[in-house]
Amino acid sequence: MSPSATTITNGSATAPPNSKPNRANNRPTALEALQLRIQRLEDIQEITQLMSRRAYYHSAGRHDLEVSELWCSDSPTAPSLLSPPSPPSAPGAHKNPYHPRAHAADVVFEPEDVGAFTSLPSLKKAYVDGNPFPPGTKGLMVEHTLTTPLIEIASDGVTAKGVWISPGHETFPLDGEGEDPKAHWSWGRYAVDFVKEAAAADGASKTAHGGEGPGRGGACKWKIWHLHVQTTFRTPYGVDWVAAALEKPAWLPKDGETTEEQGAVDRGVSFNEPYHPDCAPKLQPVPPRPYDSWGQEGRCWSATERVDFEG
Repeated sequence: MSPSATTITNGSATAPPNSKPNRANNRPTALEALQLRIQRLEDIQEITQLMSRRAYYHSAGRHDLEVSELWCSDSPTAPSLLSPPSPPSAPGAHKNPYHPRAHAADVVFEPEDVGAFTSLPSLKKAYVDGNPFPPGTKGLMVEHTLTTPLIEIASDGVTAKGVWISPGHETFPLDGEGEDPKAHWSWGRYAVDFVKEAAAADGASKTAHGGEGPGRGGACKWKIWHLHVQTTFRTPYGVDWVAAALEKPAWLPKDGETTEEQGAVDRGVSFNEPYHPDCAPKLQPVPPRPYDSWGQEGRCWSATERVDFEG
């Protein structure tokens, strides 16, 4: 290998020792630009794998594995979220109220018409401990496939946003003695914010250029930060979605209903509008566009931004 060749370490491209940024115009060299393009493709692939793994865990009722392995942690003793580009001693470091480090505790899970769980403890209580269909439930079948992915990685490599359309079906056992499980179609959409979480306790990671900093290479892993599930339609097998929208079957879950084990939601529904013949479609979730950093957005875009469809 020639001295100027790029090396690959742990799946991440690293610059050779003699490569230097083009400081004259503060622009990346051709090699650095190529490394960033490779890293972006690796990030997108890692996020795609992350969401696919979640789909498999959810189908098996293994919400425990999903939360412990795939969601970011807000525990003060767990690996912290990535630091901003400036060193901790720099003026204003960690003080941006919309930087992921400042929002380490605002994990959000908003499932359709239920409302939102806005901390890791409430997510675990409702989704893991209060799972009404835990692993081993007979008659259970849940599959939510993932199509039409659109993923944007922030320029700083710390956060990402993604949306998916999810055709699916569900079969749930009923409470009544001797009643057969009921099958229905369940189509929806996912809007997800992701954050890179560092393996080191101090949150530092090796960048693609060999320095300490956020988001590029090293032992960092993408994790789910905010997950918003929106309903497209839910209808019994053999009944079209128009008929089900006009007359909802009694055995389908009531809007906003949670069990005593799940507990109350932390806030109400931000947006969920299933198909109804009296409603026009919305551009929801809003497909993400390229962005530089989370602070540029200033909010959980997937839960608050609403744009009507303009035909």
